[in-house]
Amino acid sequence: MHPIKIAIISDLHIGNKARSSDLNPTTSPALRNENFLEKFERFATSQNVTADLLICPGDLSSEAESTEFTLASNIIERTARSLGVEDSRIFFCPGNHDVDWKVLKLAPDNCITAKESRWRQRYFSLTDIDHLFSRRSKPSTCDNFIGDLFKPPYAGYWNSPEALIASINSASHDCPNSPIHHGFISNISLDWLNENIRKRAPSCEAVRCLILHHHLVPHGNIGAESRDYSTCQNSDKLLDLIRELDFDIVIHGHKHYPRFETQLVGSDHPIVILGAGSFSADLASDYGGGVHNQFHLISIDG
Repeated sequence: MHPIKIAIISDLHIGNKARSSDLNPTTSPALRNENFLEKFERFATSQNVTADLLICPGDLSSEAESTEFTLASNIIERTARSLGVEDSRIFFCPGNHDVDWKVLKLAPDNCITAKESRWRQRYFSLTDIDHLFSRRSKPSTCDNFIGDLFKPPYAGYWNSPEALIASINSASHDCPNSPIHHGFISNISLDWLNENIRKRAPSCEAVRCLILHHHLVPHGNIGAESRDYSTCQNSDKLLDLIRELDFDIVIHGHKHYPRFETQLVGSDHPIVILGAGSFSADLASDYGGGVHNQFHLISIDG
């Protein structure tokens, strides 16, 4: 396997759920003015922190506003530059906060046509505005991306000599009237991945990494969360598939406290799973102050 360093920043929540005013496109007196991004850039430079890839597993925004995605794009690009990562080596998936619920709420309950139209519009700010996320998720503007994250199959992948990065939209089903906002992996996504990603050849040295927003294995809950209702449905089928396709790493977000473990799939295939926590959400009032923002760097020595 090729030596490679993978940087991960998850759950940025750019907007009113972020921890600092420089992470919000609008003025909010409730946010601290920390110059958060400048501090991270100084940290990366002073500590000589570098990476080959940058992965962002969802919840890029707070409320799926176009201004939030534009700012998130700029912040991620600046973060990548501070780590020496080119834009062409940034990878992401959408999260539940990246679905525009305001658009969905505009459709009258008794009008099927309006509901279908609003459903198609729920990702407009991610797909139809020129920024990092639209450029990196369209085959017309990204020559090594195959698939579609915002309509069926809600999955895709980027391929390069040193890494195959697969991405699944585990929040594509989410809407305001859902009783439980869990993750979901559709059979359409599973079938598409199985048909489009070949089994790893014995001579292949590229790391295989899957990114999605929701977790595949239940989290042990802390704080006020008594039970975990947000684990992905169909996660067992996805774990079987990534075993079959010989993936090495799963990276997810959603839960704002981190977790790193090895999951044994099918009794013979260990999968490293990183729950990345949150890079820049305001966690001051969460978990009794015991959880902090996270930046991760995975180093694979080969």
